[in-house]
Amino acid sequence: MEQIKLHKKCDDKILLDYGFRKRKYRNEITYTLSVPLYKYKNSSVIEVQFRAFKSYGYIGYDIVESCSGNLYIHFYDKKYSNSDQNDVLKIVKNNLNKELQTMKNAMIISDMEV
Repeated sequence: MEQIKLHKKCDDKILLDYGFRKRKYRNEITYTLSVPLYKYKNSSVIEVQFRAFKSYGYIGYDIVESCSGNLYIHFYDKKYSNSDQNDVLKIVKNNLNKELQTMKNAMIISDMEV
């Protein structure tokens, strides 16, 4: 799970207004959100799953294949996934950066590092 520091002004209301859902996870309150990053024929194929931990002050995310829930290996395996020729990976990274920038503008995260 990749991690980004939460903005110091981020609170429950900001997270819920953005679209996060409040959940209880291992006796802690967390906030979850799934955002499609790549669609094929109007169906989400690859998505980012965010999980915010306010008590720890960070938000974590995984890039997963929508139908199986497995990690999208091409995003994580930089040694073997040829990012210059993988158009899907380019779109996924571009859409992830847009989403992170939107979260930064909404004062959910303080910095982005993708």
